[in-house]
Parts: sequence; structure tokens; C-alpha cells
Amino acid sequence: MQKYSLLILCYVVQVHYAFAQISKHVMPVNPDLIQYYQQKKVKLLKAATQPGQQPTGYIPPYVQLPEYYETPAESKLYAVGLPDRFDLREKGKVSPVKSQGQGNFGGNCWAFSSTGSVESWWIDPLNALGAGDLSEHHMATCHGYEWGFGEGGNEYFPMAYYTQLKGPVKESQVPYNPNDTSTHHCINTYKPVAYIIETRWIYNNPTLTKKMIMQYGAVSTNIHWDDAYFQSSTNTFYSNDRNGPNHAIDLIGWDDNIVTQHGKGAWIAKNSWSTSWGDKGYFYIAYGDHHILKPASFYPTLLPTDVFDTLMSKDNVGVVSFFGYSKDYAYALLKFNALSEKYIKKIGTFIPRTGSIIELSIYNQKNDTIGDLLLHYISEPAMCPGFYAYNMPVKVNGTFYVLARYYTPGLTRPIPIEMQAEILGEMYADPIIQPTGSQWVSKDGNEWQPIGKDTKDWEANIVLHVYAASTSSPVAFFDASKKEVCAGSTITFTNRSLGNISTYEWKFGNGAVPSTATGPGPHTVSIPSTLEEQQLTAQLKISGPDGVDSFMYNYRVVKNLTVLIGAPDYIKIRDTAKLTAIADADSYLWYPSSNLSDSTSKTVYFRPQHTGLHKFTVTASSGSCKGTYTINVNVKQPPINDDACNAILLPLGKSGPYTNVGATVEPNEPMPADTSCYDEKTWCNEGGLQNSVWFKVIGPATGKLSIDTKGMDTQIAVYKSDTCTNIKNSDLVAANDDYYLTEPYEAAIYELDVVPGKTYWIQIDGSGGGVEGEFYITIGDGPLGESQKYTSIAARKIDAQAQLFPNPNEGNFTVWYTSPSPENIKITLLSVEGKVIYSKIHTKSAGDYSTTLNFP
Repeated sequence: MQKYSLLILCYVVQVHYAFAQISKHVMPVNPDLIQYYQQKKVKLLKAATQPGQQPTGYIPPYVQLPEYYETPAESKLYAVGLPDRFDLREKGKVSPVKSQGQGNFGGNCWAFSSTGSVESWWIDPLNALGAGDLSEHHMATCHGYEWGFGEGGNEYFPMAYYTQLKGPVKESQVPYNPNDTSTHHCINTYKPVAYIIETRWIYNNPTLTKKMIMQYGAVSTNIHWDDAYFQSSTNTFYSNDRNGPNHAIDLIGWDDNIVTQHGKGAWIAKNSWSTSWGDKGYFYIAYGDHHILKPASFYPTLLPTDVFDTLMSKDNVGVVSFFGYSKDYAYALLKFNALSEKYIKKIGTFIPRTGSIIELSIYNQKNDTIGDLLLHYISEPAMCPGFYAYNMPVKVNGTFYVLARYYTPGLTRPIPIEMQAEILGEMYADPIIQPTGSQWVSKDGNEWQPIGKDTKDWEANIVLHVYAASTSSPVAFFDASKKEVCAGSTITFTNRSLGNISTYEWKFGNGAVPSTATGPGPHTVSIPSTLEEQQLTAQLKISGPDGVDSFMYNYRVVKNLTVLIGAPDYIKIRDTAKLTAIADADSYLWYPSSNLSDSTSKTVYFRPQHTGLHKFTVTASSGSCKGTYTINVNVKQPPINDDACNAILLPLGKSGPYTNVGATVEPNEPMPADTSCYDEKTWCNEGGLQNSVWFKVIGPATGKLSIDTKGMDTQIAVYKSDTCTNIKNSDLVAANDDYYLTEPYEAAIYELDVVPGKTYWIQIDGSGGGVEGEFYITIGDGPLGESQKYTSIAARKIDAQAQLFPNPNEGNFTVWYTSPSPENIKITLLSVEGKVIYSKIHTKSAGDYSTTLNFP
């Protein structure tokens, strides 16, 4: 029998963020990561090191992209054109189940998950290279972030590892060995077997995820694992846990008819806990799982290593956060130096939003400044977030510049950056910041802010990669007009090769008409309507007096088009929304067409006439194929105090009613961690910021402040800041959600120590997933009335006593607690190993309270 110690937990953890001036312009820290560090500090994490606990290892990323929180309009799980069951194992496109191990260094699920996706997507070419089994150990030791082997990781880690050309390498070269600590460092003596310089992250889109699995291979995703959510008799799993994700797995198919704890329908998942676990290493995750598909990630490009031999970049770790000027566009300028003649082949960078467009320009240098334009490129709208590599064939020698304009609809922090990132005294990332003088950022492309290690409070690197080759031979390159080609339509290939070229030999794939061609082109190729869905490869081989070169491009023949829409989540009544169809189509039709600039363009503009949800559907057509997608744009009329700088000054006493109807979340608006209803400085996990409004109060002469709300389900945060323009998460001094435990679950602050005469900023948001309505606020210069009920001991500044007897013990415990007021107390029971055995809210009257708990 185990012995238990019972503790009433009231942990108070102050979060510190190690960045300064640039913090005005970057995304807020991911609340799930804050929660992770807090739980780690108080030793409440269910870690892979605990006896009997399955190994996990997923760590929430430093920032959370906004699509994580979105529920797309097209969320049908049983979509037209998709079978009710699909399993990559039956297609021979899944690599064997592996084991990440247990103990102190078993937290590498993220490496196994990302590697499993690559091994599935590229199983045939990797096997042809003798590299069908890739090294997770190498990835887990060479990714670059401040996380040791087995300590955990997330989707940013493999992205950095691949796009910086560190891997992959073969398992036989760096075999997985979690128990030998002498191998837990990066061995960089091996050349990658191939280059993987692109990633894609699909958020909350089951239909698109299924298409990617069916057409290409496994995708990596995350869940919150706890043994309690797994039903071993059926190997089914379902979690609605409010904590962040902690385990990464691969999805290799689905079955609409499997019955789980959450109803009918499940994903078929590949785990990394050996074939002795689950259904020979596989299990089934309910469609409604809380964390799955946030995101589903994969790696759509595999290139031979002779394509380029030079990587020029400023970053040395990888993406940490995103920078911007409270607009959905921003500019970055980078200065590079080619020590000898180079042929630039691709420029890669991270795109954080569906529908994003990047504009790239390469300039030479004249008179120590930007000179002539060498090449200009505007991308198609991005299908989803991810690291994209764009064809930019141009010759450079000496100093050159890359100018990038990022447009990210609805996202006001467009530019990917790395910077030092520290939370609670622990380093998440510690990159080497480049000297000032080679990187700049701008809100308009005219006035530039230098960044780098020599510019105080602007220490950061821009994440943008130049992939180039050192060659005197001609360089083969071409553009393709489509990635998806409908049977019965056409695709055009446009030559962009460089050098002295004598001959061009084209191949367009079996079944294409024509299947071959000569000459520079462009060449328009027809895909017969009878051709089945499949992947084709187009190839160009060029030759000249200086040598030969070739270039390949994979495209897919489809019967149904993939269609998405890039648009902001909401706009204000006076704004205009840009709606862009994302599809490889020849024509478009938007419905309804009212208040649109037109109804047949790929990009249209919506000028609303009234508030509310506006639903738009685009139908894309190409040949005999069609595809549709529907999106809702929420048009709001915000209250006057929608922004902190328009905060309403509150007097002592009761005032109102106020409203948050139509309120919006401002760019870079701070918020508490939405991880718990009962911990200090947190909100319930109910969707984060939704429709916040702002107030301010002057600290009373008593040095005490209380805040009470009535009328609707609210959540409150209080910040101490000298100015409204730069309120940060680190300025948070108090927060509450569900102070009252009966409907409508209003929030309140029982008592807060304040500085008399100092301004405090009060953020009130609709809780419960974004409730809107009217509410009243009462400001006091002392504690709330003793008749009120309180949700947290830690929130109160009164004497309270608690005793447990016997302690430690096995069997029955008696808990005695006394305080002068009625309240709700949370009792948490820990084992001697620190594992949470029991946690529950108890309601007591004023005075003494006792209860008996039994644990056999």
C-alpha cells in the first residue's frame, strides 16, 4: 500500500520574461508553456520519469499561432470524396513502430513523430538512398534549442533542424540510445541523406488533414496523454483535458465507424512506445479530442544534397517568436555576403498564417548601400502556416540584400525571429545574436529599425534562409503554374534556368500530353480527364559548354480541388476585409456577392454595411473539377473602451452598466495563462481572450483594492503599467475567473495590495468561451464584504489554519480547516513521489470545517 501526504496547495509563481524593447512588437508567450514551467517548478508535472507513467515529451512552443484557437467553417469529418476508412499500413507507406524509451531521457516523442512523418511521405526515395530508417537521436541532440536530450520538444525543433540542413541522417550512423549519456550531444560529422527545407502546419482542418494522409503520408500531431484517458480493452483514446498537449504521435489513417469514449469515428495513430503497447504500437484517437490537429504537421519537400551547398542565414537556433507593428504586414531587410560567385536557388522563411503572401526582392550593393534590383517575386497565398522555400534563381557575388514584405491576414506579428527567451529562470532559447548592421525591420519599407546584438533592447535575428550553390555550370530551374492539377485541365511550366545553355530536355510525367518537349518554353501541358489521381514528376535537364544540370518538380493529378480561404477572423465595421481563395484553379465564383468588390476574382474585398457574422462561399473550378470552401467573417462595432488607451476611469463604488458586445482583441494584447479556474493569476481554459474591454483605477489611499463584477460570466486581469501603450504579460498583478461558483460565474478580486495614486489597468473579458453582455463593476478600497464566497485561499489575505492527521498515513485521513468566512477550498493530495492522487473543491461555511478522505 502506498502512503500519502496531503497538502492544501496555494502555489504563487511569478513569471519573468527575459526580453525588453522588442517585446512591444512580438507575440505574447504561449499560456500553455507558462503553465508547463509553473507545474515544473512546483513538481506537479506528470513526467516521463515517473514510475509506471508512459514516456511523453511534447513541450508547448514559445508562442501559439492564432489558428490554434480557431474552429474552421469546414470541419466536416465525413467529407465528400473521402472514404470512411483509410489506413496507410495497407498501402505500405508507414515505417516500423519504434520505442522512445523511458526514464530520465525518454522524452523524445516529438522527434519520433516528426521523423515518422518524413519516413512515411518519402518512403520510396529514402529507401532508394538506403535511408528508410532515420535517426531520432541526431535530431534530439542537434536541434539547437535549450533543451537537452530527452527533455522534450515541439514542432519548431524539427523545423529548425531540417531547414538549417543539420539532418536527417541515418539511424545506423547515430543510433538511438537514451541510456548512454555520453551520446547525448550533437554529432555533426555526418552529411544529411537529403534536404528537407519545408514544413506545413494544418490547424483544426480534419478534411484537409485526411487528404494529406491519403495522398501523401503520415502527419505529426499532439495530444494530452494521461493513462486515465486510454481504454486498453479497445485501444481507444479521448481527452478533453484543459492542460496543454504533452505527447506527439503520427496519424496514419482514420475509421469513421470505430466507437470511442467520445462517440463514433477515430484517427488511426502510430505511437513510439514499441510494438508491445496498444494494438502492436497503434491506437485510435477520438475525432473530438481536445488537442489533436493543433497542428497536423508534415514535410512536403525532399531534395537531393547536390542541389545546393551553401546556406546563408542570420539565425542559428530557429523560430522563437514573431515581430510586427500592429498591422498585418511588415518589412524585413537582410544583408548577406557571398565570398565567391553563388547561384541562389531558394529563399526560405516561416509563414505564420493561412492566406499569407510574401514579396521577395534581391538587390546588389552599390556605394555601400542597396543597388540594382536583381530579382523580384510575389508568392501565391499560403495554404497553411509553415516554412516555405521559394524559387529565386539569381547569380550573386559579394554583398547583396534580401528585402521581404510579409502580409499575414488577421495576424499583426508577421516576421519570424529568434531571440533569447527565458521563463522562470530557465532558458527556452539562447541564440547567438548577430552584430548590428545586417538586419533591419520596418512598418512601411521606408523607415528602418536596426536589430542585432549591438542595438540595446533590439537583440534578435530574422529567420530567413538563402540556399545557394557554388557552381560554374548552368543552373536548371522552372516554375509550375499549379501544385494540384485537375484531370481535364492544363499546367504551364516556365523556364527560369541560368547560365550558358545549349539544350533543354523536358519530361512531364506519364500520361501528360505532351509527355516530353525541347526548347526553353514555356510549355503548357494537358492532363487527360481519364487520368487517375496520382503524383507526376516534371523534369528539366539542361546542358551547355560549362556542364549539365537538372531540376524536378512533383505535382498531383486530382479529381476534386483543395480549396481554402485566407481572411481575417473579424473586422471592425469601418474596415475592409481581403478574402483570397487558395486553390490551383482556373476560375472562381463567390457567393453571396453583395458588399464584395466582385464575384469572380481570386481575391475579393468585403466592405460590410452592418455588424454580425457574414458567410461567404467560394467555388473554384478547373477542367472537370470543382471545390468549395466557406468562411465566416465576424463584423464588430467595438465599445469605446475596446483598447487600453481608451480605458474608462472607474470611481470607488458601483458603476455601470458596461458592455463587451462587439469588443475585439487588440494586437499583442496581454492575457493571463488560461490554465486553471483556481490558481492565482490564471483564467479558466475556455478559449482565452475573446472580447475584452478596458478600465483603469487609481490606487486608493488605503493601499487596498477590490473589484467585483455582476451581471455576466466575466474574467478579470489587473496590470500595473506606467502607460497604456505597452502593457505586457509581465505587468500582471492579479487575475480571476469564476470567483462565484453559481451562474453566471462572475469574476472578482477579493483584495489586492496597491500603491496609492498609481494607475492600474483592468481588463474584463467574456468568459465561458466569449460571453457577451452587460455587467456592473464595484471598486472598493478594502476586501470584499465578508458575506461573499471565495474560490481560492491564495486570493485572500486573512488568517486561515489547516491540519491533517494522521500524516503520512494509509487509509483514512481527516482534514481540519478553519477561517472566518464561507468559501470554497481546493484540497489536493500528493503521493510521496509528488503525483497528484486527489484534487477537489470543497464548500465550507464560516468557521471550522472537517472532512474524511479514504485511500485504501
